[in-house]
Amino acid sequence: MSHPLSSLALSLACLAATLTTALGTQSMAAPALGIAPAVAPTPDQVVTDRVGLRFDDYPPDHIFNGDTIDLPTRIVNQTTQPLTCIVRTTLAEYRPNEDGKTLASTEQTLTLQPGQNAKAPATFNPPTPLAPGPYEFRIAIEIDGKLEKQVESTLLYKPAEWKLPDLEPADFDAFWQSTLQEQSKRPLEPKISDPVTRKLIPEPFMEVSFNGLGERRIRGYLGIPPQLKQGEKAPAILALPSASYHSAAVEAAALKAGYIFLAISIHDMPFGGESGRTHPKEYWFDEPYQGIGRQSKETFYYRAAYAAGPRAVEYLRSLPQVDAEKIVILGMSQGGSLALATAALVPDVALLEITIPGRSRMDLLTHTYKANMSLEPPVGMTADEMLKRTLLYYDVSYFAKRVRCPALVGASLDDPVNPGPLQYWAYRSLTQSPDARLHMVPWRKHQSPPDPEHLSATMRSKYAPATGSPVEK
Repeated sequence: MSHPLSSLALSLACLAATLTTALGTQSMAAPALGIAPAVAPTPDQVVTDRVGLRFDDYPPDHIFNGDTIDLPTRIVNQTTQPLTCIVRTTLAEYRPNEDGKTLASTEQTLTLQPGQNAKAPATFNPPTPLAPGPYEFRIAIEIDGKLEKQVESTLLYKPAEWKLPDLEPADFDAFWQSTLQEQSKRPLEPKISDPVTRKLIPEPFMEVSFNGLGERRIRGYLGIPPQLKQGEKAPAILALPSASYHSAAVEAAALKAGYIFLAISIHDMPFGGESGRTHPKEYWFDEPYQGIGRQSKETFYYRAAYAAGPRAVEYLRSLPQVDAEKIVILGMSQGGSLALATAALVPDVALLEITIPGRSRMDLLTHTYKANMSLEPPVGMTADEMLKRTLLYYDVSYFAKRVRCPALVGASLDDPVNPGPLQYWAYRSLTQSPDARLHMVPWRKHQSPPDPEHLSATMRSKYAPATGSPVEK
């Protein structure tokens, strides 16, 4: 099974950095997304490719709601000589990390003068109507009979009409209620100490730990704003970790803005290593922890991990400095999954902020898509048995249905690690949230979308305002 921080994911993230995008915003009530056009190089810039691609005329979020799909790519001659190129645009089935079946293709020849850009329009109107949902498109450019450049990304076709079967287990709520009840039988027994190293742990953060599910201790770093006066209360932010063997990153800026900040790990191992927040290598598991115990919902490694978020909220609310009604749940990638589960299991938190969440629609990740969370079944169990006995209980789209707080979701549509369309599906599942907002970009791979409109600060100020310093933009 691949790892979120694998070299493949990193190389894809680097490729995404070559495409200039900006953030769009969308509300469940009134979709309104925007994107800044890619900018052609100026003469004083170093040009490494003969042709460039621009997507100024695409829908900014790659959502197509009409009966046809129009992909008007702009081709840019980045040389000082005329260029003749063949542009081939392909519409295909969506398959992350592998080429989907070709559905239609167009081809045209363009001759461009130096510095010129021109549209290479491709309109797809299949005789058989396309089913609503995600699709892949590829653009290949040939010059002198050789492939010069090729890019691919994802689009959503009529996503409001996209349907997937409801596979939620009948005992979903009962299972998680019993899990939290089991956890609550152990007292918190919190401890606090100075970090082993402060290389990435600034003052005044302290290392904390408290009891979780079973025999597991939840470990993390707690920071309380130095400007907070005796007897005053402040809102708190709980940060859940992305994948690998570390805690979530601490954010000193949150303390300056007046927030108490708790960053936790999901592994009951002592911190160490160069950063202090990473677990030393000698404590790593013999196999990737994402698959440990997947034989049943009771033994799966993520049972305690999903329960850690609610326990951390309980710990925060035990602190006299914390305003119990103003707790923000924060997470990226794996942390987005954990944050979704936390907000569902503790429905009275103030705000949920997640980006590029994984584990949405585990049925597709098990049977259809080759992606990061695709798990091979253990010996003696079929993939369908593993899905029904275990993975459906950890599907964040079913947790999303239970979130009742405001939510901000950042999605990267072409993410090969946590498939972008399934991130969108998790957002769409936030049907009980009173204010669910999406900012989605098409070209970020496995990176959090930027926030140039400061939606995070806006929503924190609205739903969990700090009484100290204003939130910095």
